[in-house]
Amino acid sequence: MGAADWVLTNFDHQLKAYAKVLAEMDERLAGLSPQEREAVETASKELRKVRAAQAFFPGDTLDIRRAS
Repeated sequence: MGAADWVLTNFDHQLKAYAKVLAEMDERLAGLSPQEREAVETASKELRKVRAAQAFFPGDTLDIRRAS
C-alpha cells in the first residue's frame, strides 16, 4: 500500500475499537423495550434533521477571495 507500518497498525486499532463500540451499542439496543427503542429511533431522526440543517449554508454568503 505504500504506507508506514505504524500507520496501518493505528488504523487497524481504530477499526477494532469502533467495532467494539458498535457491538456494545447493538447489545444495549437489543436489551431495550420496544417503547425505549422507538424513543431512541425518534430522537435519532430528530438529531439527524438538526445536523443536516446545520451542515447547509448558502453559497452566496461565502467571502471568496480572488487573485487580481
